[in-house]
Amino acid sequence: MRGIYSATDGNGATVRAVLFDFKKAFDLIDHGILVQKLRLFNIPEAVILWITDFLSCRRQRVKLGQDCFSELRDDPAGVPQGTKLGPWLFIIMINDLDIPGFELWKYVDDSTISEAILKRQVSNIKTAVDIFASRAASEKFQLNETKCKEMRICFSTSGIPNLKPIVTINDKQIDVVTHTVIGPAFVQSQSMPARFFMTVYLCIFLTS
Repeated sequence: MRGIYSATDGNGATVRAVLFDFKKAFDLIDHGILVQKLRLFNIPEAVILWITDFLSCRRQRVKLGQDCFSELRDDPAGVPQGTKLGPWLFIIMINDLDIPGFELWKYVDDSTISEAILKRQVSNIKTAVDIFASRAASEKFQLNETKCKEMRICFSTSGIPNLKPIVTINDKQIDVVTHTVIGPAFVQSQSMPARFFMTVYLCIFLTS
């Protein structure tokens, strides 16, 4: 947060922050890739085998109404939601998703990447997003482009500039957000009195 605040403090700079949303994040964790990453942490083999056993041979079915059930099918991927182990396993999966030269925050299945752009400076955020999306896809994750957002933060009195290039995910342009709602208050991201509240909003988003 200090980086975003200082990057836009009185210099007319704009921060482009892209908020990623994973589609069925916990359900698409590949067990083979997860085991490989667990071994990189020097976790005892007995613990890895216990985790593998915990995730293996799980079956699921769909219930419709009172007495209508589908056939049981094996569940070859994913971790059970509602368990204490699930979020930790997901964090291990995305722990090495880093883009050099960009700020990247990760909390369970929420990830945000940002770039501070000075006046007349070229933005490279699209390249960073393309790298993130490619690496996520290589590990069998899917990004939900309809829920991914770009937030532009600027406190210049001239307003938020029209920045290029546009950000796309899965060949679809993501929505650009320049305001937010904090409780009952409507806050514009370029409003000088909103600086404190915007900082609070970002802290809440990135830690909740």
